[in-house]
Amino acid sequence: MTRTRIVLVGVVGVAAFALLVVVATVFSAWTGWNAVGALGQALGAAATLVTVIFFWRQLVQMRSDSQAEQIRRRNDYERTLTPLVTLSPTGGMQSQGLNRISDVLVSADGSGVVYNLQVSLFVDEANGGQRLEAGPIVVIRHLRAPGSAPFTVPWTVKPRVVESGRLEATFVDLFHRSHTLRHPVRLNPNGLEITGEPQWE
Repeated sequence: MTRTRIVLVGVVGVAAFALLVVVATVFSAWTGWNAVGALGQALGAAATLVTVIFFWRQLVQMRSDSQAEQIRRRNDYERTLTPLVTLSPTGGMQSQGLNRISDVLVSADGSGVVYNLQVSLFVDEANGGQRLEAGPIVVIRHLRAPGSAPFTVPWTVKPRVVESGRLEATFVDLFHRSHTLRHPVRLNPNGLEITGEPQWE
Protein backbone atom coordinates (compact mmCIF):
# COMPACT_ATOMS: atom_id res chain seq x y z
CA MET A 1 0.00 0.00 0.00
CA THR A 2 1.47 3.36 -1.02
CA ARG A 3 1.93 6.24 1.37
CA THR A 4 -0.82 8.18 -0.37
CA ARG A 5 -3.32 5.39 0.26
CA ILE A 6 -2.20 5.09 3.86
CA VAL A 7 -2.70 8.79 4.39
CA LEU A 8 -6.10 8.62 2.66
CA VAL A 9 -7.24 5.74 4.83
CA GLY A 10 -6.09 7.59 7.92
CA VAL A 11 -7.90 10.74 6.92
CA VAL A 12 -11.08 8.78 6.22
CA GLY A 13 -10.81 7.01 9.57
CA VAL A 14 -10.33 10.27 11.45
CA ALA A 15 -13.23 11.85 9.58
CA ALA A 16 -15.48 8.89 10.35
CA PHE A 17 -14.55 9.01 14.03
CA ALA A 18 -15.20 12.73 14.13
CA LEU A 19 -18.60 12.19 12.47
CA LEU A 20 -19.54 9.59 15.06
CA VAL A 21 -18.56 11.95 17.88
CA VAL A 22 -20.65 14.73 16.38
CA VAL A 23 -23.66 12.44 15.89
CA ALA A 24 -23.42 11.11 19.43
CA THR A 25 -23.14 14.61 20.80
CA VAL A 26 -26.12 15.84 18.82
CA PHE A 27 -28.35 12.87 19.80
CA SER A 28 -27.35 13.08 23.44
CA ALA A 29 -28.21 16.75 23.48
CA TRP A 30 -31.60 16.25 21.67
CA THR A 31 -34.42 17.09 24.07
CA GLY A 32 -36.82 14.89 22.11
CA TRP A 33 -35.52 11.80 23.89
CA ASN A 34 -37.58 12.75 26.94
CA ALA A 35 -40.72 12.65 24.83
CA VAL A 36 -39.69 9.30 23.36
CA GLY A 37 -39.11 7.94 26.86
CA ALA A 38 -42.49 9.20 28.05
CA LEU A 39 -44.17 7.64 25.04
CA GLY A 40 -42.47 4.33 25.75
CA GLN A 41 -43.66 4.43 29.37
CA ALA A 42 -47.20 5.20 28.24
CA LEU A 43 -47.16 2.31 25.76
CA GLY A 44 -45.82 0.01 28.47
CA ALA A 45 -48.56 1.07 30.88
CA ALA A 46 -51.19 0.59 28.20
CA ALA A 47 -49.89 -2.91 27.41
CA THR A 48 -49.96 -3.79 31.12
CA LEU A 49 -53.52 -2.50 31.45
CA VAL A 50 -54.67 -4.52 28.42
CA THR A 51 -53.03 -7.65 29.88
CA VAL A 52 -54.70 -7.08 33.28
CA ILE A 53 -58.10 -6.54 31.64
CA PHE A 54 -57.66 -9.68 29.52
CA PHE A 55 -56.84 -11.88 32.50
CA TRP A 56 -59.61 -10.26 34.58
CA ARG A 57 -62.16 -11.07 31.91
CA GLN A 58 -60.84 -14.61 31.73
CA LEU A 59 -61.27 -14.97 35.50
CA VAL A 60 -64.81 -13.50 35.35
CA GLN A 61 -65.73 -15.90 32.53
CA MET A 62 -64.30 -18.87 34.43
CA ARG A 63 -66.28 -17.88 37.53
CA SER A 64 -69.46 -17.46 35.48
CA ASP A 65 -68.93 -20.85 33.82
CA SER A 66 -68.34 -22.43 37.22
CA GLN A 67 -71.52 -20.94 38.66
CA ALA A 68 -73.52 -22.04 35.60
CA GLU A 69 -72.12 -25.56 35.96
CA GLN A 70 -73.06 -25.64 39.66
CA ILE A 71 -76.61 -24.50 38.84
CA ARG A 72 -76.88 -27.10 36.09
CA ARG A 73 -75.69 -29.88 38.42
CA ARG A 74 -78.11 -28.77 41.14
CA ASN A 75 -81.01 -28.67 38.70
CA ASP A 76 -80.08 -32.13 37.43
CA TYR A 77 -79.89 -33.42 41.01
CA GLU A 78 -83.26 -31.91 41.92
CA ARG A 79 -84.80 -33.26 38.73
CA THR A 80 -83.73 -36.79 39.62
CA LEU A 81 -85.57 -36.43 42.94
CA THR A 82 -88.76 -34.96 41.45
CA PRO A 83 -91.33 -37.70 40.73
CA LEU A 84 -93.17 -37.91 37.44
CA VAL A 85 -96.85 -37.65 38.38
CA THR A 86 -99.67 -38.93 36.15
CA LEU A 87 -103.44 -39.21 36.56
CA SER A 88 -105.33 -42.19 35.17
CA PRO A 89 -109.09 -42.80 35.42
CA THR A 90 -109.56 -46.44 36.28
CA GLY A 91 -113.01 -46.75 34.68
CA GLY A 92 -114.81 -47.15 37.97
CA MET A 93 -117.72 -44.78 38.51
CA GLN A 94 -120.69 -44.23 40.78
CA SER A 95 -123.86 -42.72 39.37
CA GLN A 96 -126.80 -41.08 41.07
CA GLY A 97 -129.05 -39.18 38.70
CA LEU A 98 -126.83 -36.71 36.87
CA ASN A 99 -124.13 -36.90 39.51
CA ARG A 100 -121.02 -38.94 38.84
CA ILE A 101 -118.08 -39.95 41.00
CA SER A 102 -115.16 -41.24 38.93
CA ASP A 103 -112.30 -43.31 40.31
CA VAL A 104 -108.86 -41.96 39.42
CA LEU A 105 -105.37 -43.28 40.20
CA VAL A 106 -102.47 -40.91 40.80
CA SER A 107 -99.05 -42.46 40.11
CA ALA A 108 -95.64 -41.11 41.06
CA ASP A 109 -92.76 -42.63 39.09
CA GLY A 110 -89.03 -42.13 39.46
CA SER A 111 -87.56 -40.99 42.77
CA GLY A 112 -88.42 -38.44 45.42
CA VAL A 113 -91.54 -37.49 47.34
CA VAL A 114 -94.80 -35.77 46.38
CA TYR A 115 -96.26 -33.48 49.05
CA ASN A 116 -99.76 -32.01 49.33
CA LEU A 117 -101.10 -33.32 46.04
CA GLN A 118 -104.38 -31.61 45.10
CA VAL A 119 -106.56 -32.24 42.05
CA SER A 120 -109.18 -30.03 40.41
CA LEU A 121 -111.56 -30.68 37.53
CA PHE A 122 -112.26 -27.85 35.08
CA VAL A 123 -114.92 -28.03 32.37
CA ASP A 124 -114.89 -26.01 29.14
CA GLU A 125 -117.76 -23.61 28.58
CA ALA A 126 -119.33 -22.36 25.37
CA ASN A 127 -117.93 -18.84 25.83
CA GLY A 128 -114.34 -20.15 25.77
CA GLY A 129 -113.85 -20.06 29.51
CA GLN A 130 -113.69 -22.85 32.04
CA ARG A 131 -115.62 -23.51 35.20
CA LEU A 132 -114.37 -25.29 38.28
CA GLU A 133 -116.42 -28.47 38.44
CA ALA A 134 -114.71 -30.07 41.41
CA GLY A 135 -111.83 -29.35 43.75
CA PRO A 136 -109.34 -28.65 44.79
CA ILE A 137 -109.45 -32.17 46.19
CA VAL A 138 -106.69 -33.02 48.64
CA VAL A 139 -105.65 -36.42 47.35
CA ILE A 140 -102.70 -37.20 49.54
CA ARG A 141 -100.32 -35.41 51.89
CA HIS A 142 -97.30 -37.58 51.23
CA LEU A 143 -96.51 -40.01 48.42
CA ARG A 144 -93.07 -41.50 47.90
CA ALA A 145 -92.10 -42.55 44.39
CA PRO A 146 -92.49 -45.07 42.98
CA GLY A 147 -96.01 -45.33 44.32
CA SER A 148 -99.67 -44.68 43.62
CA ALA A 149 -102.86 -43.72 45.41
CA PRO A 150 -106.56 -43.85 44.43
CA PHE A 151 -109.00 -40.97 44.78
CA THR A 152 -112.40 -39.93 43.44
CA VAL A 153 -113.58 -36.94 41.42
CA PRO A 154 -117.23 -35.84 41.66
CA TRP A 155 -118.87 -34.12 38.69
CA THR A 156 -122.24 -33.57 37.06
CA VAL A 157 -123.11 -34.88 33.64
CA LYS A 158 -125.24 -33.06 31.08
CA PRO A 159 -127.77 -35.31 29.34
CA ARG A 160 -126.76 -36.22 25.79
CA VAL A 161 -123.78 -33.83 25.95
CA VAL A 162 -120.10 -34.74 25.84
CA GLU A 163 -118.03 -32.06 27.57
CA SER A 164 -114.30 -31.50 27.53
CA GLY A 165 -112.07 -30.09 30.22
CA ARG A 166 -108.96 -30.83 32.17
CA LEU A 167 -107.77 -32.52 35.32
CA GLU A 168 -105.23 -30.33 37.06
CA ALA A 169 -102.91 -31.59 39.78
CA THR A 170 -100.57 -29.51 41.91
CA PHE A 171 -97.94 -30.71 44.36
CA VAL A 172 -94.73 -29.68 46.10
CA ASP A 173 -91.44 -31.56 45.82
CA LEU A 174 -88.59 -32.14 48.29
CA PHE A 175 -87.09 -28.76 47.45
CA HIS A 176 -90.34 -26.83 48.16
CA ARG A 177 -90.93 -26.14 44.49
CA SER A 178 -94.50 -26.20 43.20
CA HIS A 179 -95.45 -28.24 40.12
CA THR A 180 -98.61 -28.29 38.03
CA LEU A 181 -99.82 -31.14 35.82
CA ARG A 182 -102.71 -30.76 33.38
CA HIS A 183 -104.48 -33.66 31.67
CA PRO A 184 -107.09 -32.95 28.96
CA VAL A 185 -110.24 -34.99 29.62
CA ARG A 186 -113.63 -35.79 28.15
CA LEU A 187 -116.73 -36.06 30.31
CA ASN A 188 -119.62 -38.16 29.08
CA PRO A 189 -122.40 -40.08 30.81
CA ASN A 190 -120.21 -43.19 30.82
CA GLY A 191 -117.32 -41.67 32.70
CA LEU A 192 -114.19 -39.57 32.69
CA GLU A 193 -111.61 -40.15 29.94
CA ILE A 194 -108.08 -38.83 29.36
CA THR A 195 -107.86 -37.47 25.81
CA GLY A 196 -104.28 -36.22 25.39
CA GLU A 197 -100.74 -35.94 26.68
CA PRO A 198 -100.10 -34.25 30.03
CA GLN A 199 -98.68 -30.74 30.22
CA TRP A 200 -96.22 -29.74 32.91
CA GLU A 201 -95.44 -26.40 34.50
